[in-house]
Order: sequence, then C-alpha cells, then structure tokens
Amino acid sequence: MAYENEKIRPREQELHSLILEDERMSMKILLPDEEAIADILKSSFLYRSGFTFLTVASGDELIQQIEEHDPVLVVLDIEKAGLNSEECCKKIKKCPVLRKTPVIMIVPKEMRNNNNQCQELSCEAVIGRPIDPQRFLTTASHLLGIYDRAAPRIESFLVVSCGADLDELHEGWIRNINTGGCYIETTELLPIDYRINIQFSPKEGDELLCCRARVAWVNHPEWIKCEQLPPGMGVQFIDLDEATAEQIQNYIAENVTIDTENIS
Repeated sequence: MAYENEKIRPREQELHSLILEDERMSMKILLPDEEAIADILKSSFLYRSGFTFLTVASGDELIQQIEEHDPVLVVLDIEKAGLNSEECCKKIKKCPVLRKTPVIMIVPKEMRNNNNQCQELSCEAVIGRPIDPQRFLTTASHLLGIYDRAAPRIESFLVVSCGADLDELHEGWIRNINTGGCYIETTELLPIDYRINIQFSPKEGDELLCCRARVAWVNHPEWIKCEQLPPGMGVQFIDLDEATAEQIQNYIAENVTIDTENIS
C-alpha cells in the first residue's frame, strides 16, 4: 500500500480512491470507554472518512466485539479499570484468527519511557500519557494504511545501518525511500514510535548520511501488514539537516528521472 512503488493512471487512481472510501464506510475502530480518546478520533479525518467507532468497558466485551465486528484497529488503555488491557492484548495476539488485528496501547508516561516494559507488550504501538493527538492520529493512520502519497517514493536496495544505540547498529536494506522516510528490510524490529539512528550512502562512494528517524509502522513476520514487502519497518525521518535532505532529494530525483526514461 503506502510503501509500494505504484504507478496508477489518473482514472485508475480515482477508482482506487472510491473503492477505498467505500471500504472505509464499513471499517470499525474499537476503543476503551474513555471520552478523551473518543474525542480525538471523532474530531479527526478518520471520522470524516467514514470509520465507525465502537466502545467497550470490559475485557469479555472487548473480545466479543472483536469477534463480532472484525475491527481494523483496537485501542486499549492499560490503566482502564475492568478492561485488563494487557491480558486482552495477549489473547488477541495468541488467537490465529484475531492476531493480525493491530493494537495501540495507551500507557502511563513513566512506562512509555521504559523501553523494556514497552517491548514486553504484544501490541503494534505504544502511546504514552498525556496523549498527543497528532502523534496518536499519525500512529493510527500508519496502522490503517493511510499515508501521504504526495512525495515521490522510489524502490531501492541500499545498505543501511540502524538501531537505537549508535554503538550497536545492525545492518538492513532500504527497499524504498522518499523525502519523508523509508522502508527498512530487517529482522531487528522495534516498536512503533521508537527513535532510531540511520546511516546509509545513496550511491557507492558517497559520503555516509546520518540521521534520526521514528518507527512509523512494522511489517512483523507473524502479522504481515504489506505482503509485497519483506519483514521490516517503515520509518519517518526526523529533523533532517538541509544538506542531508538535499542529498536524499537529489538521489530520488535522479532515480525518478531514470524510471521515466526507461518507461518511455
């Protein structure tokens, strides 16, 4: 979806958008019975796009609603009384039928700052309190496969070193890239919203580019989000300096031109 190198003609793109819009009319998002979370979503583009929001108050009700409505996203709150969110999340991920359902877990600030605790959760994304509406909606959008296609994205196969610790970077491959981020093929998967360091050279012999990035979505081998891509992570570049941004732009521009010439 977002990380495929699609070439869609204008008419096909229009039909594709209409199909997506029609599909979204029947898509449901499951929420804890919490006004703050509901308010963020109901005032967002997700509501205007036709997503339906269902609220649950207990763990038993949550599993029942998932089985009955097959939601495209589940939001849980680890502090919500009566919900037992952590246990419910484990049940979802252990069930062969339900385990591909993406889960966002809301956790207290002190827990969000503890990477070990966050990694022990079975969910796709962790959001700490106080909830930042923009970050929450960005995370939800990526899990739902709603992306900004405005910037050109090209296929690539660049060697990249990445990881949270500069002293312990692991090797992967950038499979596609645009000025906003890239998709990294790797077996060393990290949680959504995790900050990582990235080092790569757009062309052989070029200076090594170093930047920070945020894990935006994860293609886990046990719950694949995009079958056209290998296991890995989609990451969003953070605070690129002008020189690095320009080099990435130049690399993309050169390769977009090459693709156009090859097609014609």
